[in-house]
Amino acid sequence: MEVSVVFIIVAALVAIGVATGRQGKQLAIMQEGRSVVEDIIDRQRVHYANTGRFLPLANTPEDNELGRLQLGIDLRRNRYFRDYSVHLDGNNMLIVETRGVPRWASVGLVVRGFFNVEYNTITVQEVGLGAE
Repeated sequence: MEVSVVFIIVAALVAIGVATGRQGKQLAIMQEGRSVVEDIIDRQRVHYANTGRFLPLANTPEDNELGRLQLGIDLRRNRYFRDYSVHLDGNNMLIVETRGVPRWASVGLVVRGFFNVEYNTITVQEVGLGAE
């Protein structure tokens, strides 16, 4: 009887530890995406200050190379977030998006950043798993 109680308590603690570990891992992974977005926005702001325009970049090998050459964006060393896109909407808003796919996830993680040119503010959203 006592062994059963101990076994149940240990099993419950292991289950809690696994769930907490996954949450911590997902937070660390999302921090990588957040860092990518913030870095790209900062580099775009410098480019804008120098040229008077942002550099729109689609998620293509050609645009990734252009971003690396002109802005110094290089995501090849990242573990999860290795692609991105940058575009402007009609309301003076620069939008940066990066997607990552951890090995344990069947769908990607999405982080979006918004730079409001008029108010000079940055907002970053950690959208989460598979969000569109």
